[in-house]
Amino acid sequence: MVEAVSKHIAFVCPGVNAIQNFPALLAELVAKGHRAFVLSSELQKAEADQLGKLGVEHAIIGAEDSGWKLLSDWKAVGAIRQQLVRWGADVVVASGGRTMIYGALAAKRAHVARTVVIVGALPEHRFTGTLAENEMPAWRYGQALRSADVALFHNGDDIALLKKLGIVPEGLPVSLTPGADVDLEAYPVKPLPPITQGISFLMVAGLDVRRGVEDYCAAAALLRQRSPNARFLLAALPDDDADAQTVDPALLASSGDIEFLGVLDDHADADLLEQAHVFVYPARLAGMPQPVLNALATGRPIVTSAIPGCREAVDDQVNGRLVPARDVEALADAMGNFLRRPDRIPSMALASRAKAEKLASITDTRFTVMEALALDDT
Repeated sequence: MVEAVSKHIAFVCPGVNAIQNFPALLAELVAKGHRAFVLSSELQKAEADQLGKLGVEHAIIGAEDSGWKLLSDWKAVGAIRQQLVRWGADVVVASGGRTMIYGALAAKRAHVARTVVIVGALPEHRFTGTLAENEMPAWRYGQALRSADVALFHNGDDIALLKKLGIVPEGLPVSLTPGADVDLEAYPVKPLPPITQGISFLMVAGLDVRRGVEDYCAAAALLRQRSPNARFLLAALPDDDADAQTVDPALLASSGDIEFLGVLDDHADADLLEQAHVFVYPARLAGMPQPVLNALATGRPIVTSAIPGCREAVDDQVNGRLVPARDVEALADAMGNFLRRPDRIPSMALASRAKAEKLASITDTRFTVMEALALDDT
């Protein structure tokens, strides 16, 4: 019997939440005798401690102030390359936006045997408008894809767009991975709270403005005037992108329109979902959002944006409502439907759980990434 060869797999990513089920993926690699490494622009102490317990070495690049902003493009690529060489990386997995591009270019310069890129959500304007400070131009994505051996995308729309722009190399293997998995065990069905005291809406998201937090607050302000008994709950998740423009938590805490619950720990949203009748996620840009999948599994109607990733979670008028991104009036109207017709909530809740079970049967992000690593071939 030929003994399996231990490989060195380096993940270049914004943080430990950048890849769904990342800790489980790392643990599986270590259990199989491989060495795993994480290189990030930012890691919280708890995240670093978690990696240490898994036996995963980690390093931080350019995180003294505001992540990658401190480093010019090629200085960042050079710093990543040095770390990959130091680790003796055989395989590199680069994810995120800027980190995906830098990681892929660094892996090429380090002559790494195999590079996997996980392409996150593309800019909201789809490369037709002015780039924000933390966004990268289309040709940069082309550089990363030309440096990769396989590319994973979160939705087919992004693949189609980049192919239309002519920046996906001919012959590059491309696969779909939702970017998030449905955990039916961690998020079992929860009974709806009584409707007699009013309808409760909940949003759980990072405070990156692209998640639509400001739109949720604006819609809540409109609805509160009409339905003073309604509750509008908002809980924050840690953001992985150190360069992202975020909403000030102090402003949220002082708002009279929403109840800001602070930053959540892992799985703390499960308790919050018990308090909610309807889950709201009006993202302007997203892959397949994990909070939406958690709400589906719990059995909550969903109001979300009709954008790639989010829209796959909702069958409009069956388990929730789809609304245009950035349209506060449409969002308020969709949420208002539940205030006017609370009798529709139970049937939509059942449909959400059924949707979650269907998605759970066809998605396994960890398996897709493991397959892309091709550890037996490198």
